[in-house]
Amino acid sequence: MTDLKRRLVKHGVFLFFVGLLTGLFITLMKNPRMGLAAHLEGLMAGMLLVLVGGCVWQYLNLSRKWTNIAYYLLLYSAYVTWAGTLLGALLGTSRSTPIAGAGFSAPEWQETFLSLFLLSEVAAILVFFCLMFYGLRGKGNNK
Repeated sequence: MTDLKRRLVKHGVFLFFVGLLTGLFITLMKNPRMGLAAHLEGLMAGMLLVLVGGCVWQYLNLSRKWTNIAYYLLLYSAYVTWAGTLLGALLGTSRSTPIAGAGFSAPEWQETFLSLFLLSEVAAILVFFCLMFYGLRGKGNNK
């Protein structure tokens, strides 16, 4: 468990750093408003990984199999939320992000790809939080 906690924190610090770097290039993106969203997504996803890894992970009561599934779902969702928003900023998509993408459009295949990409992130984070709520039930200790 300690190794997974440490890796979550490392990924969180890395993603936070990537979010900071994303902020340096906002003005170069096709949709700067979505670029700002990508910057913030990187920062928030990084903080979520640090928070879960540093504070919450030790309290999860899940089997090793479900702990690993939760770990990879969380990592997947953290990176995809940043990468998907960044991709949307670079391509100028708007279907999945109508507020940040207002006034922009991209070819249909790009809109569809990004919609499916971001939808997979939503599914992953929802399943992760269901596992986390279940794992925080407080019965026993999986260590």
